[in-house]
Amino acid sequence: MPGACGDLLDALSGLTACDVEALSPREMVAALESLQRVRNALPAIEHRLLAALQRQSTPAELGDAPTWAVWLRDLLLLSSAEARRRVDHARALGTRTSLTGQPLGPELPATAAAQADGLITEAHVAVMADFAARIPAGVDPHEIAEAEANLAELAAAFTPEELRTLVTKQLYCWNQDGQFSDADRAKKRGIVIGRQGADGMSRLAGWLTPAMRATWEAALKKEAAPGHNLPENPTTVGSETTEDQITADKRTPAQRHHDGLQALLTAFLASDVLGTHRGLPVKLIIRADLADLEARAGHALTSSGSMLPISDVVALLDAKQAHPYLAIFHGAKSLQLNEGRSKRIATAAQRLMLFARDGGSTRPGSITPFDHCEVNHNIKWAAPHNGPTDIDKLSLMSGPDNRILEKGGYTVTLSNRGIEWRPSRRNTRRRPPRNYYFNPHHILKRTDAADDTDPP
Repeated sequence: MPGACGDLLDALSGLTACDVEALSPREMVAALESLQRVRNALPAIEHRLLAALQRQSTPAELGDAPTWAVWLRDLLLLSSAEARRRVDHARALGTRTSLTGQPLGPELPATAAAQADGLITEAHVAVMADFAARIPAGVDPHEIAEAEANLAELAAAFTPEELRTLVTKQLYCWNQDGQFSDADRAKKRGIVIGRQGADGMSRLAGWLTPAMRATWEAALKKEAAPGHNLPENPTTVGSETTEDQITADKRTPAQRHHDGLQALLTAFLASDVLGTHRGLPVKLIIRADLADLEARAGHALTSSGSMLPISDVVALLDAKQAHPYLAIFHGAKSLQLNEGRSKRIATAAQRLMLFARDGGSTRPGSITPFDHCEVNHNIKWAAPHNGPTDIDKLSLMSGPDNRILEKGGYTVTLSNRGIEWRPSRRNTRRRPPRNYYFNPHHILKRTDAADDTDPP
């Protein structure tokens, strides 16, 4: 296969060198159709490779990664969503092995064949994967196989949007009475908060179970009512409203639901009923630069990895109904940060200082925020290493990253520029030794960022 891949790259180089202006319109159209068929078929080869890799190795062995999606993301520098999609599609369309070692065909055999022939796009495959995930419980497997073959054949003649309509119709035919089981609803439920945009806003999407919807409506029938929880009027939070406030409320129902939910969550956090998480109170924990607070500009980082405008931080500090756990590390020598061998578990003060320094997981490529991180001893605590529980000998990382470190292959140290992960063996991925995901200002402000990549 390496030779065939080389031939493919050579052929691609020849194509890119072609003078497209010399082609007639009909020849251009034919070239576009041929290129699309090649584009459609390439993922089928990738699925076979990924399926074979998963049978023969592990992501930890290949690249010190906790999952196949993380390994693929780091190897090819993909987005996390794209890496997960490729792994999921390889699982559905690649060859499999039974528990007894017998070879099995793809979960969606007709779809896999259509893709290998270059007849359908990745968008078609995504629709078919969604179809497989939404099949109601109790449908006969033979019916499912026939429907999948029929839809895969139709996919070659319809756009992904049209295919989705056909899929919806097929699912309806299996459940015309609308008798969905609790298992069907449980499989569909979920809430997703999208990534923050440049303006800091996040899109919310998902499906609520009937019980969740009833709870949502009961909780918001007052908090999302006109006149309640007006952002510009703190007196409308947690109190009865007046007719003037109701009349002056020009918010849309969607905006009132947003503000009502925020008021409920803020009150819930302030109630202390959630206790602690990893040794710290379940509160808003915010890392803010003192200069930004004084200038009332810029943004802060929350322990969950979200960006928060400084104006919101100041508003939280001023809000009487909110009690954020805010720590500003300025002249922090008064904190006890070096415990030596007297304690093995990091203290709350140490965890807060690590949040201020690292922001989240220190492993290059990791996007695990502080809330989901463990505190690791850079020098192992146990004998014969006898590592101290001192702030400059501790670092943040996720549980899977910690287990990777336990297997060896990396040395973790604190330099004057932050925590560094140095591979013990040859580094072929040209990754910087530091994770700048939670501290992008460190690399954006530097003029020597190009020198930060270790040689292979």
